Amino acid sequence: MRRQGGLRAGGGWARRAGIAIWARSTFDAVGDGGGDAGARHTVVRRYAPSERCGGRAVVCEPGVALGTAPAAVRLETLLAAVTAAGVPIKDVSFGAAGGSFTVPLLNVPDWESARRALCAAVPALELSAPLCAVSVVGDGLAATAEPLLRFLGALSSCGAAPVATHAGALRLGALLDSSHAGAAQRALHAAFVE
Repeated sequence: MRRQGGLRAGGGWARRAGIAIWARSTFDAVGDGGGDAGARHTVVRRYAPSERCGGRAVVCEPGVALGTAPAAVRLETLLAAVTAAGVPIKDVSFGAAGGSFTVPLLNVPDWESARRALCAAVPALELSAPLCAVSVVGDGLAATAEPLLRFLGALSSCGAAPVATHAGALRLGALLDSSHAGAAQRALHAAFVE
């Protein structure tokens, strides 16, 4: 365990400096140091040399509900309620101040019944629907704040105000009023893909 933690920490420094780390199997002969063709190894680096960092595609998911809960709601209570109601959730984010999650409504045949069951089990829960989720997917989208600023700027340029925003290394996403879906997709495609 200690060794892995050290590799992870060292990998972060090497990644930021653009240094590749070669991890070879201790069961294969190393040879002359020139790299045996048959030797098993893994190369760890920030990006493969031929890869372009940034957005690669824009996706839109219509029919999404946003759930928000105050600090009084425990995550375990929420998970028990969604399991009992048969509701799938994703993008779960919970902390001391409360949290949020999304529900893909395409996978919920009777949303109104499920909504009533969730609100009965967790009275403090707020559910907003229908919304759409627009996302830019790619690589290195959280390496700096610039991609998120560009993402928000593109949404602002078409008059789309995010209800919620998510940023990760592989995806930048926002929940929007469904009326902005088409314009948001076009603006994000122009900003990241074209």
